[in-house]
Amino acid sequence: MNIRLSPKEFHSLSESLENIQDEVFLYGSRTDIDKKGWDIDVLLISDQTPKETLEKKLLVTRIFQRNTDQKIDVTILPSKRDENQERFFRSLSKVERWQIKTSYKIE
Repeated sequence: MNIRLSPKEFHSLSESLENIQDEVFLYGSRTDIDKKGWDIDVLLISDQTPKETLEKKLLVTRIFQRNTDQKIDVTILPSKRDENQERFFRSLSKVERWQIKTSYKIE
């Protein structure tokens, strides 16, 4: 699977996720080279408190947008998901963090 990111987006995404210890997935139109889409969708799997979760989401967004004007959407789900969350998670075409580097294709 190839992902659509410019070099600047790729490096900004890598930097923004550098200190995140959670499971990380890239999903949405950027995981399909045949689709068109503007924003970058990131999913984190985290069991932190709501306050910590919000802080993490803001941190990733702030670091990413410091280097690019691209929009990033950060969604956070718990590891123990309810039925609707699990359905959403399973419906995604997603690329795990370790696959982002190997799937990277310059736009």
